[in-house]
Amino acid sequence: MKRTISLTPLRNAPPLSFEYDGETGAVSGRDAQLAADFIVSAERMQFVVIPPYPSSYQLGRAPHSLADLAAIFAEFYALPEWLDAERPIGDAAGDEDTEGATGLLA
Repeated sequence: MKRTISLTPLRNAPPLSFEYDGETGAVSGRDAQLAADFIVSAERMQFVVIPPYPSSYQLGRAPHSLADLAAIFAEFYALPEWLDAERPIGDAAGDEDTEGATGLLA
């Protein structure tokens, strides 16, 4: 199913408008290349940092879910209400796992 996604920047980023095909993971439209760059960058890391910090969200495999897209773009863009409803919320307390850790922060 194709969805049109229009995003307003929160920081120094250009506005984005693109279509996303949830079945194939393809992006198309005016800002497809920039949107794809964001997605590919997140895919390389395999996770994104989400609030409350320092929580993280593990990305699924492409094609990405709406939760994945919301997590990828929420750091830099105000999400439309329907996409923000899909945004995962982290658990900073639950992400801290220092068992067996060494170093200054252990």
